[in-house]
Amino acid sequence: MRSVLLLSALGLSGCFGKSDDIVVTLELFDDNTDDRINAGEPCDLDVFIEQSESSYLSLTDVTLTATLSGELVDSEGEAVDSAECTAEGADLTYGAASCRLSFQSAWVDAALATGELSLDVLVRADSDDVHDETIPVDLLPLRVEPVVASLQVSHDENDDLQCSPGEECTLALALGVDGADTLYDAHFTLASAASDLTVASGATGSIWSLAGDETDEHLVQVEVAPTAAPGTPLGLELRFVDEYGNAWTQAPQVPIVAPDTRLQVSSVLVASGDGALAAGEYAALEVTLENLGTASAVDVAAILSTTSPHVTVSNPNAGYWYIESGQTETETFGVELHPDTPGGTAVDFYLTMEDELGNVYTDGFTLVEGSSGIALTVDDWAVQEISGDGDGAIEPGESFYLDLTLSNLGGVLAPSVQAELRSDSAHLSLTDDSESIGDLGAGSSTTTSAGFRFTVLASHPGGATPIGVELRSGSTTVDTELTLVVD
Repeated sequence: MRSVLLLSALGLSGCFGKSDDIVVTLELFDDNTDDRINAGEPCDLDVFIEQSESSYLSLTDVTLTATLSGELVDSEGEAVDSAECTAEGADLTYGAASCRLSFQSAWVDAALATGELSLDVLVRADSDDVHDETIPVDLLPLRVEPVVASLQVSHDENDDLQCSPGEECTLALALGVDGADTLYDAHFTLASAASDLTVASGATGSIWSLAGDETDEHLVQVEVAPTAAPGTPLGLELRFVDEYGNAWTQAPQVPIVAPDTRLQVSSVLVASGDGALAAGEYAALEVTLENLGTASAVDVAAILSTTSPHVTVSNPNAGYWYIESGQTETETFGVELHPDTPGGTAVDFYLTMEDELGNVYTDGFTLVEGSSGIALTVDDWAVQEISGDGDGAIEPGESFYLDLTLSNLGGVLAPSVQAELRSDSAHLSLTDDSESIGDLGAGSSTTTSAGFRFTVLASHPGGATPIGVELRSGSTTVDTELTLVVD
């Protein structure tokens, strides 16, 4: 605490008295050192009296009595009528007299409250009243208000830093203050103002000292009910009470956002036997899910089913525990084809997925009896002349790009397709003989561009020249052949 000589800082009206022989001076020691008497604040007020320079009286055996009245409380917060101090036996001829008033004004449920206390100063000399003065003392607003500087999600279950229905979130609550004063020894409580939001931890906290250029951060865990509506913020009630009993309330809101988690089947591989579905056999299906959303998919329970009368799903359940945004995860299901399943029968499978937040996704794929579900073919091909006479015909001594049009006629995605050329001809040179095609979706096709390159040697006698093409995707390998005709 510090002391400040004041009249105007207290909001006093000045030094008034019945006698010009006495000068009254006040000095305040206030608890939060803002040089003002605030609601609920403990203060000491020193009352000084001295003889004025114009006085010719001999003021001896002086008694000073100062009485402060108004809305006051004691140290236990109980209402009292007044606070009083006394100084006796002073000789103002050669000095001053003083006494100290220790008091606390009653607090109110608003720090911006104003009011007024009354200070009575009585001076007696040689048992006679020589000065009697009443000074109004203003109760001034506390120039500080705690506020929410920021409220951000620091952690959540699906890692998108947003609160979603059914999710537990950790909030970083940064508290600040508005105003010229410093907030001391304040406590806060945080409660939900919405039925779909529960404050799980961090509901209470303390601020020992906080000025206008500072922030104080607290972590709060909240639980969002699955019934919460995305797009509708859920309210919190934040209540502060400082050391003087002043109280403030803030109403921050927590945005609720639907999680952007999109799951789809990216590939299916038959991981048992010869890598193909076969009548009368068990097949282990490795089903890979890809998360196309921005939020992680957590604790996904997947169920595989089919309406086909030829198949029994013997192992329909699998758990995908954690799929980050843009990532994949693979789990295994089991199916059995009945012995009487006709060759080439297409079987439609359906996958239902539900994450820990209750979000449900569905996808499906088709497998064909006798295949792995991936059917890679070369549908077409074309050449681009690189060097030669420019007529587009394949002739000895010329070089060409070979562009292939590839298709996946199967019912599932073909991941990481690779294509490679082979030739046994001594008159043909394969300069660039392999290319990574990437994923090829079910029923889709793609055409390579300037990926393969070959040269017809000058020694070529002309005529048909076969080129082998090998296509690979996972455990699926397809060998095919195309024929070049050299003029």
